Amino acid sequence: MNARAGRRRVLLVAAVLVGGLVLSGCGAPLSGDEREPIPVDGSGQSFAIGDPVEDVSPHTVTVVNDGNEIRTVAVSVAVPVRNETLLNRSYSLAPGERVRGELRRPAYYELAVDLPRREATHSDAIETFDHCNSYGTTVQIRSDGSLSARTGSTLAGCENAQFPTPTPTAAG
Repeated sequence: MNARAGRRRVLLVAAVLVGGLVLSGCGAPLSGDEREPIPVDGSGQSFAIGDPVEDVSPHTVTVVNDGNEIRTVAVSVAVPVRNETLLNRSYSLAPGERVRGELRRPAYYELAVDLPRREATHSDAIETFDHCNSYGTTVQIRSDGSLSARTGSTLAGCENAQFPTPTPTAAG
């Protein structure tokens, strides 16, 4: 056998082995975002994105109408690394009413809240999930039609607790 035929045989065997490993699932693991769809539940004035994940604290989202008139608000949640919009809904909120939601599965989310008639918008990146903190973003619709927002966390120290969430720049 000549050297050229020997190299082809080695390459062929290597290709078969690598192909077998990938097909058997022993190759590089896919992230949870690439493997399966993220379920979205929405009914009434609430929504939930992702199934609950053991040992992961969800990020709560609250949009509250603190004004004195009915407001229509558009809420969207996207996962840019998947090029997917998971939620794009409008809600009609009477004074004092709120929309409540949960982002249950670790991912890099982009949250947008719009008051279409007022051209008021709030955008936020949500990417931190762990098992020992509580997280939440509250968007307040003020009586003048403007939006204000705050994101809070209990900020407890967790050892090796954070779940990785690839950002669009890191994934691209």
